[in-house]
Amino acid sequence: MRSTLRGRRQGRRVWRWLGGVVHGLVAGLFGLAYAARYVHPEAFWWGGLLAPGLAVLAGGLLGALGLALAGRRWRWAVLHAGLLGLAAVRLWPALPPAAAPGESASLTVLTYNISAARLERQQGRALLAFVREHMPDLLVLQEAYLYYRDDVPVRPSRYLQLLIDSLGYRTLRPAVPLRDHTEQAVLARPDVQLLAVEQHLLPDGPDDRRASEVVRVRFRWDGREAVLYNLHLRSFGRLKPWEDQRHWLNPAYWRAFLGHYREAFGARAREAEQLRALIEQDTLPVIVAGDFNSTPHNWSYHHLARGLQDAFRVAGSGWGGTYHVRFPVVHIDHVLAGPAWAVESAVIPDLALSDHRPLLVRLRWAAE
Repeated sequence: MRSTLRGRRQGRRVWRWLGGVVHGLVAGLFGLAYAARYVHPEAFWWGGLLAPGLAVLAGGLLGALGLALAGRRWRWAVLHAGLLGLAAVRLWPALPPAAAPGESASLTVLTYNISAARLERQQGRALLAFVREHMPDLLVLQEAYLYYRDDVPVRPSRYLQLLIDSLGYRTLRPAVPLRDHTEQAVLARPDVQLLAVEQHLLPDGPDDRRASEVVRVRFRWDGREAVLYNLHLRSFGRLKPWEDQRHWLNPAYWRAFLGHYREAFGARAREAEQLRALIEQDTLPVIVAGDFNSTPHNWSYHHLARGLQDAFRVAGSGWGGTYHVRFPVVHIDHVLAGPAWAVESAVIPDLALSDHRPLLVRLRWAAE
């Protein structure tokens, strides 16, 4: 009898210890993912790997809270409840500024990493139909090519030429092109007057041949001037670990990938710092749009978004995932707007012409 009771006590201790390990693991992973937004990747790059899963980890916290309450483990319950409060602050929609009174117009901005090099003719026609349906005032495209030659002002890729010829979109050549092309094309409808275009490179050191480019566009709309930054920050590269399953059991393969990801996190953070310095020099109302390659829980996004509104957080609905198009589990394409703007709506259309999904945002001038 005594041995049976002793065995039961030992069994309860083991289960209690295992429960503590689970509670600690869930809380610890959530804390690390939450902190990735605030700690520079130079010191905490691997936290960025956890950050995209913050919402999932918050769901794990909710389950752990239920288990703690059922098992009367009050300390764990208090910890999980506190962490869920932090999750609510991060994930809860923001309050938008009030729009200007009266019948003010709205500016529609579409940002889309279109991967133009992969588009086929049929997809180009589908893109034309999609743009014709929504007719955004500003088309902010990544991996969409405009070529600058001496003999012609601008030579678009054939898919952009369709939009220009069929729908009347316009573009503008930089006064001093840094290259003979750009991958960050900005096209505008006739009611948006393009005033100037600038190319800026964000090198990660003097010999960086992969420096990301940001395009700054000054424009006039509804009687006021503003600037838009079209960006595509450093990616991890085209080959992803889940796309190459031949070497999953090879530790050297994963070490190489993690080293590559560490470099990419650091380079992206330094690009974000350079871009932030450009934005802070502007005195005109600002819009920042494009492929950040960062979720709202990563440091690079947070650094760029300070003092700006995330359009989807303010006025979006649904999950908000833009990548990968087949399973859009992460939100890495964003539109940020300064306080001069009020966000009216933000939607992610179900369009499968790229490995990303587009983001369509409507803005108005905010009330003074």
